[in-house]
Amino acid sequence: MTTKVVKCTSCKIVINEVLAFVQNKVDVMDEESLVRLCTSSFEESVIEEAKSLLFDCLDKRKTTRRRGVQFISDQHDGFVQKTDSISHDFKRLNTLEAELQELQLQNKKLLADINENNQRDRMLNLEIIGIPEQPDQDLPNIIMDMVKKLGVEFNTDDIVHAHRVTPKVAVQGRHRVIIAKLKSRLLKDVIVSNSRKARLCTKDIGIQGQPKPIYINDHLTPYNKLLLKKCKEAASKKQYQFVWAKNGIIRVLKNKTSPPITIQVEEDLKRLN
Repeated sequence: MTTKVVKCTSCKIVINEVLAFVQNKVDVMDEESLVRLCTSSFEESVIEEAKSLLFDCLDKRKTTRRRGVQFISDQHDGFVQKTDSISHDFKRLNTLEAELQELQLQNKKLLADINENNQRDRMLNLEIIGIPEQPDQDLPNIIMDMVKKLGVEFNTDDIVHAHRVTPKVAVQGRHRVIIAKLKSRLLKDVIVSNSRKARLCTKDIGIQGQPKPIYINDHLTPYNKLLLKKCKEAASKKQYQFVWAKNGIIRVLKNKTSPPITIQVEEDLKRLN
């Protein structure tokens, strides 16, 4: 009984040594080499148990490797799916971007058409700035006196209607402008042209007090008015001598000998050297 216990204990010790030995070698040797090593190095009494331990260890390694391969395969499949999804999203994004650019172009053209139509509706209009407001003013007569000072044949019948316009943002001390619609565009063009040479003031039309300048312009749309302002700022920086608007079309001139540049949209300002 005692011998058996000792033998079993010794066997376990040997097996543990075998196991430790196998575990140190299992990652660097193949199965056949490990088996041959074990069968040549230990007693036959522990070989079978050592084999069992060895093959268990090898099975665990194979299982681990299979799981690793499966994990990598699953990760690869997931990566492929994500890649396909990202590719689909990019295609959709490119489509949406193209659609957005098309809508922006359409919107830009629509706004340009609206502005052009609005400017066409103002083609016969004068914008008169600088005439003080007084109670019960007779605007047609004031306009007639002003135009006659410019040397233009004119009577009140040439005016379709005249009225003051309240600005979106009122400025303290600034009088509302007068908008006058005339019967003839030619007549309107002559009046605007002569006013730029004459430099009228309030004293010229009998208004008492300190003389104030009077400006007569084409009646521009809000877009064109803002564009004209930006154009004057850009022309000043680029040393262009002349900026003007006629019939809703803005032009810039570098000097008297250079060709005029037409400014229709803000992007055209880039053409100024």
